Amino acid sequence: MMHYSRIADLKRIGLLQEQLGVCLRKHGVLICGVDLSAGGKSKLRRNQRIFWLGKYRLWVCLSEARTGRRRFWNAFGTSAEAPRPRDLPLSITVEINFPIDPRSTPHGRLLSDELDEAYLGHSGTINVGNKWRNLICYHEITDKLVDVSDHGRPKRVIKIGNLDRPTILDDIADFVQKTQRFRNCIYD
Repeated sequence: MMHYSRIADLKRIGLLQEQLGVCLRKHGVLICGVDLSAGGKSKLRRNQRIFWLGKYRLWVCLSEARTGRRRFWNAFGTSAEAPRPRDLPLSITVEINFPIDPRSTPHGRLLSDELDEAYLGHSGTINVGNKWRNLICYHEITDKLVDVSDHGRPKRVIKIGNLDRPTILDDIADFVQKTQRFRNCIYD
């Protein structure tokens, strides 16, 4: 059985964030001027740059490190067709954020295994209708759960995929689509 630990080295986290960005720039189409909604008018993020991955019907908005920020903000969502600037705001399905500041504890996780390979992960906690919900009990997610050593404490984490494998976009799309179905079940 493979053992995983949470990556806490901020320099490595920055490099893995950049690696994710390189992958998206290579396989996605950049669309500028898109508005994103995280639930309410107060949570509207205007004029964002997103990457559209048409094969997966997936869009991704990645932040860059900025002074004063405590985390890399990474939003993911689904759409039937390529978003266009000035359309209605896109709804964020899930955020997979990583810390820039060691005091920050976002829900995105970067994991390493015994071979020091890096994996994208998530705590399983998402905001649905202004209430925190946990994906970990959702039947479509349970096969992705792994035990992770997080600062010496064991935690259950959703392992999304290996960042060094060519299937990482397939794995991300699968996770985002399952998360969207979970959200839809709650709203129904």
